[in-house]
Amino acid sequence: MDPTQDTSPQWLRWVPALLLAVAFGATAWVSIMLTRELERVAAIWLSNGLLVGALLIAVRGRVLMSLACLAANLIVNLAVGDTPGIAIALSVANMLEVAIAMRAVRGVLGNAADFVKPAVLWRFCCYAVVLAPAASGALGAAVLHAMRDADLLQTFVSWYRADALGIAVMVPLTLAMRPSDIRQALRHSRPALDGLAFLVLIVVSLLVFSQSSYPFLFMVFPPLLLVTFRMGFIGAAGGIFTIAVIALGFTLEDSGPLTLVRDGSIGARVLALQWLLSTLILTTYPVCAVIIGQRRLLSDIAGSEERFRVIAENSSDIVALTDVSGTWRYISPAVTSAFGWSVAELIGRNGIDFVHPDDADIYARGSARLSTGRDTLAGQFRMRHRDGHYVWVETMSRLLRDPTTGRPTGWVSNSRDISARRRIEQMKNEFVSTVNHELRTPLTAMLGAAGLAVSGRFGVVSPQLHRLLSIVKSNGDRLSVLVNDILDFEKVSSGKLRFDLKPHHVHQLLERSVAVNRPYADQHGVTLQLLAPTPDAQILVDDERFLQIMANLLSNAAKFSPRGSSVEVTSSVSENHCRVSVIDHGVGIPMSFRDTLFQRFAQADGADNRAKGGTGLGMAIAKHMTEHMNGRIGFESEENIGTTFHLDFPCVKTVELVE
Repeated sequence: MDPTQDTSPQWLRWVPALLLAVAFGATAWVSIMLTRELERVAAIWLSNGLLVGALLIAVRGRVLMSLACLAANLIVNLAVGDTPGIAIALSVANMLEVAIAMRAVRGVLGNAADFVKPAVLWRFCCYAVVLAPAASGALGAAVLHAMRDADLLQTFVSWYRADALGIAVMVPLTLAMRPSDIRQALRHSRPALDGLAFLVLIVVSLLVFSQSSYPFLFMVFPPLLLVTFRMGFIGAAGGIFTIAVIALGFTLEDSGPLTLVRDGSIGARVLALQWLLSTLILTTYPVCAVIIGQRRLLSDIAGSEERFRVIAENSSDIVALTDVSGTWRYISPAVTSAFGWSVAELIGRNGIDFVHPDDADIYARGSARLSTGRDTLAGQFRMRHRDGHYVWVETMSRLLRDPTTGRPTGWVSNSRDISARRRIEQMKNEFVSTVNHELRTPLTAMLGAAGLAVSGRFGVVSPQLHRLLSIVKSNGDRLSVLVNDILDFEKVSSGKLRFDLKPHHVHQLLERSVAVNRPYADQHGVTLQLLAPTPDAQILVDDERFLQIMANLLSNAAKFSPRGSSVEVTSSVSENHCRVSVIDHGVGIPMSFRDTLFQRFAQADGADNRAKGGTGLGMAIAKHMTEHMNGRIGFESEENIGTTFHLDFPCVKTVELVE
């Protein structure tokens, strides 16, 4: 069964509609009966506003509620002596007003009201308070003019004033009576003080409207604003409703300060009352919107600060807020575990007091750049631990500006301990230095000696010794390749490898590459072929690095090609780009290995592939070198058919060859 399906008995669905119809009819009857002297038009028509608010609150049954209130309106009109035609026409006019107001308000509010937003309040006033009563007033005035010969303009104006006031008072009041809004209001209110404020409003209103000697109407404003401040829209609408009831009661009894109006007729008094209520609405609703908006803003700020505090206090990184002078105004608790200092010991101190003397100049220059408008700044330096030793930290700082003037007010920094990373980098540097000086140097000497011995330059060696020396030289060469690849990759990845970029003819570079790598290909029984070139082109590269890239591509192509096959090298020019292609007809690249081909130490699985040897660094080095020379490397491969590697470089100059 669908849990959202309404399974209540049919008759229960009529209960809300019937209760609303009774309330609608009662307010309509009271409004008409209290102002019979005004030729059938009420001073303030509350019924339509009540219905609009109820329809906005209702989840279902809106059509049923509207029909029930239409019937109640008909009954009231007939009860006060209207003919059936007039009763029907006036009831339809009221429903037209409700429909327009409902449509206008729901267009921006949905099923809820949020008059705090200026656009919402403006649309509510324009459409629900101005347009809807004007439409119903025009229809009602036309009906009364046609059937009772009532003055058209006067009837329209009277109808419009009464209905506009009713919509303005009753819609916010009804919407504020939703259970969810009442619960929320109670959570953030103090009932005793709110009740006392409302009691003050009632007492002041009674004192003002119970006497007819002094026009003390202004005295209702302070308690109404107090109620508005404490209770929001429910207080504003409820307070205006209370003032309207008290003022109308005394005025109709020929009492109160409104009797001091120069024209002492009941119509003039009611008009003065309507102006008073309009003034109260125009005063309190915007004030209420501003108050609630500020409360929400403060609540959002408090929530944001709480989220920042939770994040900062539970982060392993150190979050610090620094003013333009470099003084710490806030530091997260992570500083204690990182540096041993408590937060209280650091607040109000300048960060430069804790920086290593050798890094103080870097820190000071960074602070100066931030204080003069640098938006972001990153750096690494050493900070003093509480026990005296120094800790390496990495910091990212972002500038903070005054929202009104745009001037720098400080910066927020995120710092982390990178001592472990620095130790690893130091170990790597020491390893590279060891490989370079303690391994490559004696290895080079050993290989040179073994090569001279194998060549027979110092005498004929026995076959057994020749075989042993050949094994030493072969394995030494493999070890030399590994050492050189490791050193090259470290230089490329760290940016220490220098590139001497100059224009070079592609065809000449390829001829040199094929010539240098042909002996290696011959060892594998593979032929290197440089195919007929396309129109010559020049590319901006370091020729030695380019030859190293080609050596990686050609050696791989030769290793993974069957004996007796060939590896072709071609070049082409298209749209000011030169493409160099190395094509083999070997085993191809496995699908599972293609995504990691250019990663360091990457080698395809399989006994055959592993048997080919290699460090797994060649393709990574080739990719880094190509990209450092503004080129791109890619490939196309099909297993058991072959692979084509592409090198793409921008052309410096394209020259058409002359036959």
